[in-house]
Amino acid sequence: MKIDRNFNEFQLRRLKKLYNRGSDYYYVDLHIHTNYSADGTQTFKQAYSVASECKMDIISYTDHDSIGVYKEISEKIIYANEGPIIIPGIEFTVSVPFYSGRCHVLKYFFDENNNDFNSNLGRIDNAYESFLYTINQGVDQRKYLK
Repeated sequence: MKIDRNFNEFQLRRLKKLYNRGSDYYYVDLHIHTNYSADGTQTFKQAYSVASECKMDIISYTDHDSIGVYKEISEKIIYANEGPIIIPGIEFTVSVPFYSGRCHVLKYFFDENNNDFNSNLGRIDNAYESFLYTINQGVDQRKYLK
């Protein structure tokens, strides 16, 4: 599924309908990781199934430095007008000296057709995996120092 302006506008219309129902509360999880993240274990189907079973109203898949999960989402799921509203998201790994080098920033309602977004995505491609590799190398080296 291509995440673009049309997708985002459709999800915003669904959000407005949900809000207009006048509920006092909503079930929301805007930080779900799948196996597209180095620290995620569930597939899209598993995560979506759990969210549906839990009667979640709004969800977002925010894998580290990847939007791969969105390629698994079928138009049938999106345009069925039932199940959780999916807010497109990503968790960027960024370099911030104040946070000892690395931190994560969540971005929602991205557009795959946006050149700036694609430029940023290309720059940090696999940054999280590289970071974990560096940490693991340090752990491996320490065990030999004894």
